[in-house]
Amino acid sequence: MGREINFDIDKMNIVEELERHAGDIAHVGELLAECKGAVYSKSAALKAARGELAQAIRADPLDYGIEKVTEAAITEAVAGDAKIKKLEAALAYAQLEESAEFGRLEALRAKTAMLQSLVSLHNTLWFGSPASGAGAAARKQKARLEEID
Repeated sequence: MGREINFDIDKMNIVEELERHAGDIAHVGELLAECKGAVYSKSAALKAARGELAQAIRADPLDYGIEKVTEAAITEAVAGDAKIKKLEAALAYAQLEESAEFGRLEALRAKTAMLQSLVSLHNTLWFGSPASGAGAAARKQKARLEEID
């Protein structure tokens, strides 16, 4: 469906990963919205076609091979209609696509959590090392005090 989504994390290029990741989520979100719209429209078309066919059967049951008009007979005739089966298949396929896009979005959410953990780990290592920020300033201050003594 267009754009290739990479679910692997390149640990050596975190900045690029974070920049690309937001776009990936937006893209999959758009695809999911399109799929939801397709499911809604196909579901509405199927419901309308079933209603129209049931109405046509009630109007002239003999054209559909029904001698006695009952709800069960109408339901059976509607379910067996080729047009209805085709619309049901199209709806099932749209629902499958929607599920696939939802799965891709969930995978991207998991990747978000992994990236957040990786950034947190990086920050912990960076700011926890002796050569970093506060530790370096404290050591310089201690060295100056030792020089004065």
